[in-house]
Amino acid sequence: MSNETRNHKDNVFCLLYRNKKNLLSLYNAMNGTSYEGIEQGIELGSRIFKAIQSGVTDNNVIAETCECTIEEVERIRKQFGI
Repeated sequence: MSNETRNHKDNVFCLLYRNKKNLLSLYNAMNGTSYEGIEQGIELGSRIFKAIQSGVTDNNVIAETCECTIEEVERIRKQFGI
């Protein structure tokens, strides 16, 4: 692939996903989630990560503590390798 083609594709991607709403839509499509705001996804990931760091290992307990589904906990664990 030529450098010009790569730059063109990069520019198109940047133009499409400069808008946070479009970027969130792409993220939801790729991860099977339905976040309505970027803050929602970041906050959930942060809560799950903090629960794991505090020594909680059971996904059921983490899901209950973070008020989310077990699937979301598993997805975050897989995404961050924890």
